[in-house]
Parts: sequence; structure tokens; C-alpha cells
Amino acid sequence: MAFLHRETVGAIWRLAWPAILYSFLQSFVEIVDAMMVGRLGPHALSAVGMSQQVIMLVMVAMLAVTSGSTTLVAQFYGAGDNEEVSRTVAQSVIMSVFLSAIVSGVGLVVSRPMLKLIGSRADVLDQGVAYMRIYFLGVFFLFLNFISSAVLRGVGDTVTPLKISVIVNIINVAANYLLIFGIGPFPRLGVSGAALGSVIARSVGAVIGCWLLLNGRCRVRLFLRDMREINMRLMYRTLRIGIPSGLQGIARNGSRLFLYRIIADSAAGVAAIAAVTVGFRVRMVTVMPALAIQVAAVALVGQRIGAKRIDEAERFGRESIKFCAVILSGIGVLLFFFAPWVVRAFTDSPETIRIGKVMLQFFSVGQTFAAAAIAASGGLAGAGDTQPGLVYTVIGQFFVMLPVAYLLCHHTRLDIVGVWIAWTVSEVLQFVLMYRRFAGGRWKTMEV
Repeated sequence: MAFLHRETVGAIWRLAWPAILYSFLQSFVEIVDAMMVGRLGPHALSAVGMSQQVIMLVMVAMLAVTSGSTTLVAQFYGAGDNEEVSRTVAQSVIMSVFLSAIVSGVGLVVSRPMLKLIGSRADVLDQGVAYMRIYFLGVFFLFLNFISSAVLRGVGDTVTPLKISVIVNIINVAANYLLIFGIGPFPRLGVSGAALGSVIARSVGAVIGCWLLLNGRCRVRLFLRDMREINMRLMYRTLRIGIPSGLQGIARNGSRLFLYRIIADSAAGVAAIAAVTVGFRVRMVTVMPALAIQVAAVALVGQRIGAKRIDEAERFGRESIKFCAVILSGIGVLLFFFAPWVVRAFTDSPETIRIGKVMLQFFSVGQTFAAAAIAASGGLAGAGDTQPGLVYTVIGQFFVMLPVAYLLCHHTRLDIVGVWIAWTVSEVLQFVLMYRRFAGGRWKTMEV
């Protein structure tokens, strides 16, 4: 008997490969951004790395809208209820507008104190604050860009978001290059140029995404009449699914802020911060297949549940988990052996390369378990069962990773290696908990 069900995996892959390319392109910009900023020195690279951890902590609030919207759209689409699909999209856009205003205001206020909290030093602080404030001023466009992609994925259209992403990423790389280094008539903005380039690119993506939804040139259409009133029923259903995902993102990224503080206070200091900045970017690229399979699992499981085909929904969920583990274990082997050369692509600092090599080797082991957990959470999210992910993230990150990282880093001779050990242990634990939840089957009877 084959380990993977060919037809099921084929259906998953048809939705996953455009999402893989989409996520890769999105992370590719961040990697190129890091490479360009890295040429400005380790302090500039550390400023962007620490700033993006704070940005991600605040920005995950949009998961409360996007994840809930994807699940509801998938289930309504599977049930053949196109009117409810349009209403869900309309209410998601309305919520995104209000939420982006809140996030922008909060982000502008917390920029400096949050960077200080996570141990940003004086030579990093001013660059990081400038980066964050520009980014938060353009957060409205980022929200619209993400919500349009989320609802398209809910109906199983992962190709259109990919096409938009190609345009956005080309603009982003070009704008970053011109504005970071001051090419031609453009001012040399350094770290701030990286933030401004991202805002410009996301603005273009938001305009394209909204235009496609309004013109009905894809499987889902947004009717303006559905935006004339606030539908509290749909908003409540969307947020009931999405808020746990948003809180999970806050918990995950919040734990990284504390992790940055532990690393900043280690003996390695700035070199370790630069290494982990590289590590998180590389990890995001290598984990792209898992995130894409998660997208496919949400859509495929959600649509089958909407059509009342529960056995098919379970099969898609299980095959997503297995498929994910197979792919990421292969990527992990490559990353383990090529770790030194990967780090050298970002920096020529010998100390950063030494630390980064060991870090990536630990990441290569833990990411297989992390990927399988991501796929399992996608199956659960398709059914609207998002609360366990929040609970397991809090357990794994705050009750295991951070305490163990602190103890091993600051109270043993392991120093920074203790952080990588703690990270790996927490990834394994979260997979075990997430898989048990999916295998238990309670999600099959949930009502959203």
C-alpha cells in the first residue's frame, strides 16, 4: 500500500504549487532585501531583523480576518452558496479597513518602546524606528493585498494571487534597490528605503486585487451592494474562526521578541542577532511548501465540509500532513549540509557565519516537525477548528522554548546553541499536540 494517495496528493499539489511560488516570491523579496541591507553592515541588518519581529507581532492581527474569511469562503463555495461568498468577502474588506487603521496607529506608537524592550542597542534603534514607521504608514494597502489573496484561495484559486505577487515582487525589488542605495535621481535612504519600497509594491498589489474582485474576473466576485451595510452575523462568524489564528500569530511572534532579547543578551551579541535574522529568512523560504500545503488543506477540507463530504475532508487532511513531512525532510537534509554557504550569501562576517551554520543545522531538523504541524493546522482550519493551534503555540513557545532557551543560553556553557536546542524541542512538541488533535476527529462535527 502506497504511503501517499496519488489522486489526493495530486489535487493538493495543483493548489499548492502556485501557493509555493507565491510564498517563495514573497520571501525572495525579504531575502534580497536582507542581502542589500546587509551590505550596509551588521547594525543595519540587525535593525531590519528586530524591526520585522515587532512588525509581525502587530501585523498578525490581520490573520483574525484573513483566516476566518478563507474558511467561510471555502465552505460557502463548497456548498454552492455564491451569495454568501460575496457577503463574506464584503464584510472581510470592511473589517480590514477598520483594522488597518488601528494597527497603523498602534504600530507608530509602539515602534521605539518595543525595539528597546527586545534589546535594541543605540546604534540599531534609530534605523529600526524609521523602518517601522514607514512600514506602518502603508499598512492599509498590505491588508487589502492580503485579504484579496485569502478569499481567492478559499475558492481554490491559487494562480491569480501568484500572478499578482509576480508584479508586486518585481516592483518591490526594483524600488528597494533604488531607494536603499540612492541610484540615479533617487535619494539614498538606507534601511528606510527598504520599508518604502515594500509599501509602494503592496499598494500596487492592493489595487490589482480589489479590481479583480469587483470585476468578477475570477471565481469569486465582490458586489458593492454587499458593502453598504455591516453584517454582524458574518463578522462574528469570521472572527470566531479567525481570532484564535490571530492570537496564535501574536503568541508565536511575541515569543520571538523575547527570544531576540535572550539572544541579544548572549555572549555572541550583535553577531548572533544578525545570524538569527538570516536564519528566520532562510527558514521562511524552506518552509514555503508547508505553508502552501496548508493553504491547499484549508480550501480542500473546507470545501468538502461545505459539501458534507466528511470522509473526503479527512483524507485530504491526512495526506496533506504526510505530503508535507516528506517534502520538508528532503529540504532539511539539503539545508543541513549546505548551511555554511547559505549564511555566506548574506554576510561576510566570520562570527555570524559560524553561529549561523549551527543555527541552520538545528532548524533543518526541527522544520520537518514544524511543517507537518502547519499542514495539520490547515486541515483543522478548513473545519473552523482554530483554537487548538493557539493553545499549543502558547505551550510550545512560552512554556517550553523560552524558559529552556534562557536556562541553556545563560546558565550553561552552551550559550547560543542552547537557544537552537530549545527551538527544536518546541517544534517537535507542537507537532505531536497538533497531530493528536487532528487524529481525534472532533473537528468533523464543528459548526461555524
